[in-house]
Amino acid sequence: MFVLLVAQADATEASQPRRNPILNDLRYLTSGIRGFESSNDNLPLASSDTDPPVSWRVAILPMLEFCDVPEDYDVAAPWDSSSNRHVLAQVPECFTYYEGLDFTPYFPRAPRPTDTCYLAVVDDRTMWHPKRPSRAFARDGDRSTVLLIEAPEMRVPWTEPRDLTLDEAVDLLGKPVRRYADHWFWVAEFDGYTRAVAYLDTHGEQLRPVTREFALALLTRNGGEEIPEYPSADVFLPWEMSEPTYVYKWSRIAACSVGVVLVVLACGMFMYVRSRRRAAMFGAS
Repeated sequence: MFVLLVAQADATEASQPRRNPILNDLRYLTSGIRGFESSNDNLPLASSDTDPPVSWRVAILPMLEFCDVPEDYDVAAPWDSSSNRHVLAQVPECFTYYEGLDFTPYFPRAPRPTDTCYLAVVDDRTMWHPKRPSRAFARDGDRSTVLLIEAPEMRVPWTEPRDLTLDEAVDLLGKPVRRYADHWFWVAEFDGYTRAVAYLDTHGEQLRPVTREFALALLTRNGGEEIPEYPSADVFLPWEMSEPTYVYKWSRIAACSVGVVLVVLACGMFMYVRSRRRAAMFGAS
């Protein structure tokens, strides 16, 4: 019962996500994308038209100056080929915030340490045209056009040239983000309140679930919508926190319980032996 109460309290606290690292990552990546645009006069393609295709995440690696990035990616080979498989394990920290934790033994759909949760939205109406590079210009305004979305629900190895469709992105922006927490005695899956997004002007935002219409307005670059700096409350959807799902690490709980029992028994034995010795000493005197 105590473990359950602590787990629920912890998940409630975790549902107020630590957003700064995520927003910092998104700002860093969007700055790298804009750096690519400065050097090439176009934004990178989400998936290049070369054979084999190359992800935008690999294309911007030379622009990530303050991040340890692999330099031996073979663009002539597929992302999952034997020559590139070792690069997958060298995921730069800016592509994931899971800190090396692997939740997949407990939740198969959870992202792995080599997966990225920062995805582009690929469509001819977004900044990521599937076949034609786009310039860093949006008729709807750089500050109101989404460039990247945080999507921990999606399993995308960071070097794989795969991202979100427009319909997938609209669906994600209309619901809370799925998060995971790994602790000593349990792993939890729960709903977070906000989802991080990055805009074309490189600023990031914590976005609550929004209506389909507002999501489309944010994602499209030339829809002609006027998006106020402070949107009205009617664009946000009502949301209630669902109960977290816990997977308890029973082997670790059992081991710690046995350890506690052994300590208690050892202390009891020590006290018993000590009392017998004291009794013997007083009896002899």
